[in-house]
Amino acid sequence: MILNMDKSSWKRVTFGDVVQNLNSTVRDARAAGIDRVIAMEHLDPGKLKISRWGSIEDGSTFTRRVKPGQTLFGKRRAYQRKAAFADFDAITSGDILVFEADAMQLLPEFLPFLVQSDGFYEHALGTSAGSLSPRTNWRDLADYEFSLPPLEEQRHLARLFWAVERHRCRLSDLVPLLTRGYDGWLVDRLSSFPTRLLGEVVELQQGRPVPSELYGKGDFPLLRPGDMRSSGRVEWSASSVRIPQSFADSYSSWILRPGDLVINMTAQSLEGRFLGRVCRMHDVALLNQRIGRLSSRQVSKDYLFVALRSPEFCEWVARRSEGSKVQHMHWRHIEDYPLPCPDDATQCMIASEDESWSVASRAVEAEMANAARLQARLSAEIFRRPA
Repeated sequence: MILNMDKSSWKRVTFGDVVQNLNSTVRDARAAGIDRVIAMEHLDPGKLKISRWGSIEDGSTFTRRVKPGQTLFGKRRAYQRKAAFADFDAITSGDILVFEADAMQLLPEFLPFLVQSDGFYEHALGTSAGSLSPRTNWRDLADYEFSLPPLEEQRHLARLFWAVERHRCRLSDLVPLLTRGYDGWLVDRLSSFPTRLLGEVVELQQGRPVPSELYGKGDFPLLRPGDMRSSGRVEWSASSVRIPQSFADSYSSWILRPGDLVINMTAQSLEGRFLGRVCRMHDVALLNQRIGRLSSRQVSKDYLFVALRSPEFCEWVARRSEGSKVQHMHWRHIEDYPLPCPDDATQCMIASEDESWSVASRAVEAEMANAARLQARLSAEIFRRPA
């Protein structure tokens, strides 16, 4: 993106020239009419809107005052990129800096996008100290130098930034609505069919162990739980494991093909993350020992993929799994699950309806990615340092 802006009238300033770091405190928040608490966990990385907070009624030792129009910046672990624009009164953690713009030089609504810029975060990271929980401080942030547009240009640019940010927020709000709508549709859609035990109509092939010394020694993908997404897709990343082709060839019976259904048999965390997650393969990979391949001649793969992503099946897995530290499940835990089994035509119809939901979800995800890229390009063009 090229905005072709004339920056000749922009002036070089330091952050401390145009921004104050406020340390106003409130000893009795209730008496001051404040009922909200903002902690580090309430700031979402890369998101300016504060959509979560705590309550004064739950108790808090925080005393730092926050007012609408101020910009918050998480000084601890700055790499998390936690910055936000306050639109309500609150008290906040000492790990959150409260910035207020000098309105004669810098518009308050322009400040949060400056704080979100790559240059500011690079400076914050470069001045952070500490090994386990690095923190930056105001003294170093105040030295950050950048080019500041005149107020009228800031006003135009802020309107542009906020238009994109509001679009991102609306899209983000759509995600849980789509999820709830999908879950409700699925529960209702599957509720009226006769059931059969899962073990009567489905077979499970467990994966096989792969020596860890082979990790990273080839180009053939090894499917692991972390590659399985909640969307039902398998996505490879930099952390995905590749093994030698020769090893995979020697265990050809465990090679996954496009269209295969896989289910994760281990949680990988105390919260049960990934456990029971079902995905559909779109390429080849070797089946890991913590994952199973599902097959059936009684119901279609497309229908089985939908039915095993239902809230009922997820709850069944959560109740039946075992493990004191990390949850696991075995075939015996799910083989007696009552699987709804409609006729073939209805299975096909449900799979088609499910795809419509997926198309809508992917469209929202794609638009969210487009909006994020647009905002990043705007920021890079406006806040990049002169050559």
